[in-house]
Formats: sequence, C-alpha cells, structure tokens
Amino acid sequence: MQKFPNEVQFLKPVTLPDEIQRLAVLHRLGGIDSISKAELESIAHLAAEICATPLAAIGVMEADEFIFKTRIGIGDESLPRQLSICAYTISVDVPFIIENLEKDSRFKNHPWVQDSTRLRFYAGVQIRTSDGYNLGTVCVADYIPRSLSQKQIRALQTLAAHIIASIERNSFNKQLEEREKFFNNMFSLVPDLFAYIDQDFRYRYVNAAYERIYRIPKDDILGMAVFELLGKASFELVKGPMQKALMGEEQEFQFCIPIPVEGKMIDRWVWIHFYPDIQANGEIRGIYAVNRNITALKQAEGEALEQGKKLEQALFTSKSNEESFRALFKDSPVAMCRLDSDLNILASNRGFADVLGYSNADLALMNLKTLALREIESENFEIKSDASETIRRRERNYRHKSGSSLLCLETIRQVQDGRGESFFLLILEDITEARSQEAELKTAQAKLFASSKMASLGEMASGVAHEINNPLAIINSKADLIRRKLQAEVLDRDYVDKGLADIKVMIHRIAKIIKGLRHISRGEEGEAFEQMTFAEVMEEATQLCQQRFVHNNIEFSIEGSVNERLDCRPIQITQILINLLNNSFDAIEHLPEKWVRVLVRPEEDKLSIRIVDSGAGIPSAIADRLMEPFYSTKDPGKGTGLGLSISRGMAEAHDGSLEYDLFEGHTSFVLKIPKIHQ
Repeated sequence: MQKFPNEVQFLKPVTLPDEIQRLAVLHRLGGIDSISKAELESIAHLAAEICATPLAAIGVMEADEFIFKTRIGIGDESLPRQLSICAYTISVDVPFIIENLEKDSRFKNHPWVQDSTRLRFYAGVQIRTSDGYNLGTVCVADYIPRSLSQKQIRALQTLAAHIIASIERNSFNKQLEEREKFFNNMFSLVPDLFAYIDQDFRYRYVNAAYERIYRIPKDDILGMAVFELLGKASFELVKGPMQKALMGEEQEFQFCIPIPVEGKMIDRWVWIHFYPDIQANGEIRGIYAVNRNITALKQAEGEALEQGKKLEQALFTSKSNEESFRALFKDSPVAMCRLDSDLNILASNRGFADVLGYSNADLALMNLKTLALREIESENFEIKSDASETIRRRERNYRHKSGSSLLCLETIRQVQDGRGESFFLLILEDITEARSQEAELKTAQAKLFASSKMASLGEMASGVAHEINNPLAIINSKADLIRRKLQAEVLDRDYVDKGLADIKVMIHRIAKIIKGLRHISRGEEGEAFEQMTFAEVMEEATQLCQQRFVHNNIEFSIEGSVNERLDCRPIQITQILINLLNNSFDAIEHLPEKWVRVLVRPEEDKLSIRIVDSGAGIPSAIADRLMEPFYSTKDPGKGTGLGLSISRGMAEAHDGSLEYDLFEGHTSFVLKIPKIHQ
C-alpha cells in the first residue's frame, strides 16, 4: 500500500470532546505495548479468520497518527490521522462498519479506495477502557463489498475486550508491584519490627527487621505461625492481647521476651502495639503488629530509679550517721563527688571516676569547670541556710579523659555532714546512649512520616501525570501544526506567533505543577512560619489534586473566606489538605453522586476549614479510631494508616485541631488553624 505525506488530507477531521483525557489515559497505560507482539499477531490472525478477510490490524490512535501494533496484509506501520478510517471508529461507541467504501461519501475519494488497492470493505471495533476511553481499534478489511454477521461482530468485540482487559490488568499489576516495593522500602527504613498477622495467628507480612533479628529469610517467615517463631512460652504471653485485638481492642504493653542474639536466646524488653485491621463494614481481618526493643531504655530507667533510691538513702544517712554515708559514698556505683563553693572537687567515689575515665587521685586536684563542656557560673554556688535545697538538676556535656563528650544528667544538692559542715554533692548519670536511642527513634519516626507524605503524593500520581500530559499533548499538537505552517510556501506569521504563545502558556503550566510537587515533597523540618492567605496555601493542594477530580467526574468547589491570612508552615498545611482531599476521593470514587466542597469560615482567632464530601458519613465505632496511627478503612495495600494521625499532629503543632464531624448527613473533617501564630 502507498504511503502518504502528512500534509495530504482526504477525510474530514474527527474531533473528540475528551481527546486530551483520552491521550492521557493512553499514555498512562502505555498504549498496548504491555501485550507481547506474538499475542497481538495471534489476535489479528484470529480476527481475519473469524471474518474471512485478507486484511486485519490492531492499533492505537495517537494525537496525529494511527499506529499499527500488528497488521496482516497492510504495508504501512502508521497513517496520518486524517487518512485513518479508524479515526471514525474511535469517535463512536458502537462497531463502525462500511460495507462499500466506494459508495460512502466520506470515503469514496480515499486513496486506498481509488488507487490500485481498491479497498471496499471496513469493519472496526473499539479498544475501550473500563472508564470509557477509546484507545484504538481491532479492524478487518476486504477488497470486495460485504457484511459481517452479528456473531462475527460479537467475536471482534470479544477480542477487543480481551486486549483492554490484558492492558488494564498489566497496568494494575505494575501499580501493585510499585506499591509493594514502596511499602517494603518504607518499612525497611525503621529498626522496629512491623508485621501483619491474620486471624489464624500466622504472619502475612513482615519487614526486613525480622530477617535481621531472627536470621530467617522473610519469605520463610510468611505463613509461619506466631508460636513457631516466638516459641510456645513467649506466644502464651502475647496470645491474650492478640485475641483482644482481633475483637477490635487496640493493645499496648511491655514485657520481657527471649530474642535470638548471635545464636543465643537473650532476654530483651520489648514494647508491643497491636492495631486491629477493621474494615469499613466492621469486619476484622487481622492485626498490625509493631514491636520495639526497649531494653536499653528499661535499663536506664531502672538504673535511674535505683540511683535515686540510693541518693535519698545516702542523704538521710548523712545526717544521722556520717560513717554509713562515707561507706556508701565510696563504694556506690552511682557517680558522686563532693564540691566546695568554688567547685573544687573535695572527694569523688569510684562511680564518678569510672564515668569520666580519671582516677580518684587525679580528680582530687581538679575543678568541675575543667570537666564541664558548658560554662558553670560559680556565683550560683553559695552555701544556703536551708541545707535541703537542691540547686540544680539539668543535662550537661562533660569531657571524658579520652577526649570524647558525655551527656550527663547532673543533680547538685547542698548537704551537711555529721559535724554540721556544708558542702555540695554532685551526682552524675551518663545518659549519652539513652539520648542517642531517642534520637534514632525520632529519626525513624521522621522517615516514616516522610514516607507517609510520599504515599499521599503517590495516590495522586495518576492525576498529576494526567495534569502534565494535557499540556504536553497540546504542545505536541501545536508544534506539529507550526512545523507544517513553516513548510508552507506562504508563511502565516500570526498563526505561528499565536501557536508559540500557546506553547509558552502550557510550559508555564507544567512548571507550576512541578514546582508544587517539589514544594510538597521536600522535608518540612525546621520550616519557618509564613504569613499568607488560605487561598495561596489551597492553590498548592488543588494544583496537584484537582485534575484527578475532573478526570473522575467529581464536582469540586471552594467557598468562603479564602483570603483570610494565616501565620503557618505552608508545607505542613498543604500536606494536611492533600491528605484530606485524597481520602475524600478514595471514599466517593465509585458513588453515583460525587462531589467535594471546601467550606472556609472565620472564627474568633482561628480559621475553620471544612472538607465535606458526598459520602454518607462514617460509623461511630470506626470514627472514634480514625486518628489512630496505622488505622485505615481502605483496602489492603491502599494507604498507610498514618495520614490522619500525622495530619492531626501537624495541626496541633500549629495550636490548631483536626476532627471528624458529620455535616448535614455527609462525611466531613474540620481543620482549624490560628489566624495569627501564638
């Protein structure tokens, strides 16, 4: 068959009202490239055999051309859109059949009808997505006029349905793989043990920490009973709380459990939290289990309590029996020293020397100022008439003999000995490791919160891609038209200038979308408060969410006092709004009535932002738990269960609030933010 230049136009252009959206869906699904070439060839041969035609093809309609993905009896790999009969096929929702092209006014002058090809018959059915977008066609053709039976037409439709089912299944599976990879990466960042346990007490998901602790591959743990991993004795300790969790009661407790360490079972203190997985209909499918090793914190807590008891005992003893005090002072593992009012060390015990790495003889020649890394004002150390007055209890960095820094909790108290002489007793507690563990936990929490934020952005990914694909499709079309105008003998400069201006507008639109994504995805640690209107904050959220609503025919509106000024951290407020809008989208996506409204009302010192959707509300048993970490009413694998918990925390950090509220029979959440930050 003959190739034709793109400039030649034989057919009247067919304009589709949803062309931009159709192209976005086509590109999001990757066309039909997820189906192997061999499978497509088999389908094309089957179509030709069913219809008894010498020609058959399967292809997709891009912005300017029809691309054949497989073809029988057709030489061209693609056709300009204005030459493609399939352009008409995708413009309707029923099979497009022309029994005699020569007698049809639309096609009688087509080159394939008039030249040596002498094409006479065409029949095409749409490759239509589940949400109604025609991506391409399965078509057959012949050199003689003819018709198809209803059975043959239904067979072609079945082949097209098989193609789109394969495309959407492959796309869905790819999304599942990406989401599973995301969650595995997210939970591998934290040192805590995360697991999902079903109603039979078997592990259905574990994170990488299980493999590190138990030295068993993750895949081998999946399906294993809890008692097989923990042992029967430890299982009996957690069985009761697990049963209560499966009844819908959240469980949190601490206990000592043997854990394998380098081949040996070592007792370790653990903090365990069981979150029941309650579905929207009230069904409980399993338990989310979080397990944290708190042995070091327990040890530090125990040592602090013991040191406190010994300190009080020592202070009371010092008044009644100086000899007992001296013995306890000398041999106690609690780090203690005696100071005069100039902070000279009069005496130190073995515990004090051990903490700082010096000998007691060395310490006897030193002043506390040479050991403390932060200045101590000696004028504060005056002998008071009230000998029981505690001067200070604070954290301070001290210098170890090796040169390293130690973070210590210091308690300095004025004491009288048996002879009535006053001195200062300094007690040090090395809390370096405990604070380091706290910092690690905070870092892990920050990573988890950041991952939740990325999950929110991930839920918007298709909408954002669609929002970017729209102007890209326009840019592509405009650039192609400008190229053709530049090749014309007479240059239409006004047309070219207007086309370039349109392209510039589209580029600016894409830049705004990308700027919004970068703004939301960057970390908000240390983010400063800024003065801005609510409309400015809301624009960042709607820029990323609105197209997703439009694409799914969800009515979206913002009403009220949007120009009220806030003193806020804009990234955090935008993240809260995105999370609430995503939740509304997920809840109403498949409802017959779909709308979301943002109602903004000023109050005394706060701005009330109500996000209400067409959902019929949330059962009270579920609503009471919505703000709990890891609690989710969404399907497994959709959402982290952290969004509302994190959002409430960020609202409260603004001296605001976030609450669920049934509004006129519909689901709504109310965010309140102070107009002026206190």
